[in-house]
Amino acid sequence: MLYQRKPLKLAPCASYFSFCIFILSVLFLSLIDGCIPLTCVIH
Repeated sequence: MLYQRKPLKLAPCASYFSFCIFILSVLFLSLIDGCIPLTCVIH
């Protein structure tokens, strides 16, 4: 059963990658608008 479902393990990686892209795009747009609290703390 585990061997049959092994290809499905790629799905979480793809969703995690798209989630990271979404977070990066949101942070980038926030940086364009102005300083957000998270970037203020980092810098």
